[in-house]
Amino acid sequence: MLTLLTLCAIYGAGRGGAISVWSSGGLAERILSFVQGLPGFYIAALAAIATFNKLDIDKKMPAPAPKIQIQVRGVDQYIELTRRRFLCLMFAFLTAESILLVIISIFGTTMHSSVAAIVPPGAVLYLHVVSAALFFFLFWQMVVITLWGLYYLGDRLHQVDV
Repeated sequence: MLTLLTLCAIYGAGRGGAISVWSSGGLAERILSFVQGLPGFYIAALAAIATFNKLDIDKKMPAPAPKIQIQVRGVDQYIELTRRRFLCLMFAFLTAESILLVIISIFGTTMHSSVAAIVPPGAVLYLHVVSAALFFFLFWQMVVITLWGLYYLGDRLHQVDV
């Protein structure tokens, strides 16, 4: 939903004055300056959670506990998550997603004019919208999951299981 709102704002406002996503000084470059520091934060959070010395964090999450599918010796098994495993999975995902966003931002801002020069004129807008949609989907997903993680670490982790 946030991606759709962002795209509507960009392309709706673009009628009055162009809002650039991929060009120099555009949204992707500005977001890059914010996102490029996040992988280090996420890795530090992952390390802290993985080594945090508190026994409560290794208990299974309260019912209905989320489950993940793992393979043990080629056999699929479902296990209920502990808070530690849940947070480790979340911060590992956020680390990977932030690195991917940095790479997409760098390539998108560097190559957008070259790609636009070789793509047929009718396809430039389509390519621009699709690439912006992917970029903003990943960005907003990362923001929402980060806020969820902050809520979980700041409040939910310390509540008594009911």
